[in-house]
Amino acid sequence: MAFVPAHQARPGLRAALVTSFLTVALLGPQAANAKPHQIVEIPVTFDVLNVIRSGVACPTDGGQYHVGGHLVASTDALRDADAATVYLPGAIATERSAWRQKGFDGRYDMATGMARLGHISLVINRLAFDTSGTPNGFLSCIGGEADVVNQVIGRLRAGTYEFGTLEEADDPRSRGPRHGDSPRAESVAFDRVALAGQSYGGFLATVTAHSFANVDALILIASAVEQGMPPEVVASVAQHTTEECGTGGLPKREGGPGGYTHLIGLFDEFFGEMEPPIKADFIARAEREPCGMVASIGSAVAANRVGAGTIDVPVLLVGAENDWAFPPDAMRSQHAMFTGADDTSLVFIENAGHTVMIESGLADSLTASERLRLSLSAWLTPRGF
Repeated sequence: MAFVPAHQARPGLRAALVTSFLTVALLGPQAANAKPHQIVEIPVTFDVLNVIRSGVACPTDGGQYHVGGHLVASTDALRDADAATVYLPGAIATERSAWRQKGFDGRYDMATGMARLGHISLVINRLAFDTSGTPNGFLSCIGGEADVVNQVIGRLRAGTYEFGTLEEADDPRSRGPRHGDSPRAESVAFDRVALAGQSYGGFLATVTAHSFANVDALILIASAVEQGMPPEVVASVAQHTTEECGTGGLPKREGGPGGYTHLIGLFDEFFGEMEPPIKADFIARAEREPCGMVASIGSAVAANRVGAGTIDVPVLLVGAENDWAFPPDAMRSQHAMFTGADDTSLVFIENAGHTVMIESGLADSLTASERLRLSLSAWLTPRGF
């Protein structure tokens, strides 16, 4: 893996302002007996509105929902919390399948791995995914999703979100944070927030960053939607859009709201070298996408091709050398879009495919997942994260 700096880093990051200290009392009795550097996963919930104030106009219902996720860090880091990175999963994925993969003793658990390297991560589900609230799929779109992410970042900065108990972290799919659960603890405020996303998550992060200018750093991992997709993927999206969204859509899940689609076939080419159970778990957790998201892709692509050049915070792009969806040339073209930032970098992970964050491909005796973590840490640390 190697950094390819496009510009020199800007002199001097703005001074860090510690807005909140996390005491043992906030984490509860478990933390009182915690060993130094113990990693904790804390379920969190953000109240949000499904509205449009972003640069991508599309239909939403204006309703109030919640977004669920987990704050993952060492107890030491949380006690002096100042900066955090928010991670968005790609299309069809949940935060559990993308960022907190528990198979093989957590060897492919990105959030825990980043915590061991000293970083604080907030891994969240998108609206309608896993523990988050679910609107009708025709009224959930990219512009609205970007607004929701912006609201999450605002609440993260202010500390105005619900903090769960440590015991709830064991099985987020069945015991995810919900309003009215108890006990609740005080949340933590962060002065500086980086926003990262893999694949579609990076695309959504870009919409958010240029629409609201609300992040202190931006990271795109295996993400270059604006450069096009393989013809097979385009054909799959068109087929599902016609057959499912064109006929009223499918329910999100049994008994859930309608307006959803399978969106895309799970092509084997998406996956690099992976432990078979990890791949099976990722596929088993795949969810249907909102028809409104599919319908707004074209508008979001156009907005990002213009808006990316207005982003002036540090930007990191991480490509995977064997990525079928977004190969190295696509990532280089994507990198060239960020003309407004004077601190940009492009990194390539060897022997890695599109799902680099959970892949086992070895190079230098390290898995692709491990090398991704090291690359992220090497970039985040000097920038105050």
